[in-house]
Amino acid sequence: MITKLLVGGAVVLGAVLGAAPANADDPSQSGTESSPFAALTAPAPRTAPANPGMTQELEQGIWAGLAG
Repeated sequence: MITKLLVGGAVVLGAVLGAAPANADDPSQSGTESSPFAALTAPAPRTAPANPGMTQELEQGIWAGLAG
């Protein structure tokens, strides 16, 4: 019983003291972005599907997946 208590306390203490700080800020950034996701950009421009009818099929598939 005491062994389980000591091991449990050591695990909790290790998790609290060994946890990395939850800070996602990059100190090299100036902080001028209006959105926290501004740094997540795609290298290629967004393009429409080659077949315009495919857009409708994709949308129907998404709605079918959400419904069922």
